[in-house]
Amino acid sequence: MQALGNLREQSGIAAITEALGDPNADVRQAALGALNDLRAPIAEATLLNLMKDQNADVRQRAAELAGERSVVAAIPQLRRLIDDPRGDVREAATEALGHLADPAARQALQAALQSPDPKVRRAAAEALGQNR
Repeated sequence: MQALGNLREQSGIAAITEALGDPNADVRQAALGALNDLRAPIAEATLLNLMKDQNADVRQRAAELAGERSVVAAIPQLRRLIDDPRGDVREAATEALGHLADPAARQALQAALQSPDPKVRRAAAEALGQNR
């Protein structure tokens, strides 16, 4: 995957994008990382689907990228990920919401202040402090 990412050509980007649908979660996660490293576009719908992935590491990375890339359309899915079974995913979703300058993101962060997970509450409080 890294070799393809180093190509920086459309054919390499297309191959990496295709790998986002690979049955192996490690391949999907590596593809997300490679596309991000290349600053290649990732369709919003693709990120939204990957935030529903069965693999927690893939969900976490997709949530992080949605925040880094300011994908406002991801707010509803990020809000759902605040209740993910895995703590790293919950925290990544909360931090991602903090990157989105949108009233719905702020509302989701305010709700996250009531989370039973202290890391989520802290991330929400920090994000709300930065988005005043």
